[in-house]
Amino acid sequence: MCAYSPSILALVILRFIQGFSGAGVVLSRAIVRDLYSGFEVTKFMAILTLINGIITIMAPVAGGQLLKITDWRGIFFILGILGVIICTSVMFGIKESFQADKRTESGLKNTVSNFGNLFKDKSLWDIP
Repeated sequence: MCAYSPSILALVILRFIQGFSGAGVVLSRAIVRDLYSGFEVTKFMAILTLINGIITIMAPVAGGQLLKITDWRGIFFILGILGVIICTSVMFGIKESFQADKRTESGLKNTVSNFGNLFKDKSLWDIP
């Protein structure tokens, strides 16, 4: 959608929405915590940090190289294609990593209830 933005305001709003797609970093860490413990968690977290660091460094370079063959709209189009590929591969390639017996009930009602219990906890409000 960013590639077809009719104005700068629309682009800014769409980029803000696109920022929420950074959930992959959070999900990868959650999967590591679900599957490993002890030293293995430290090892895999270090690998994830390394990968995230390398990608952060390489992304502007890759974007600059793409600008040689396309314009800014083309970059967003390519990002959209990559997003669809990644989303599809995650949906069909990654199984639930959290053990079924440790899961809790989900839903808005349960989330609000959990936040209510959290805010009632006096230790949350103790400021040293």
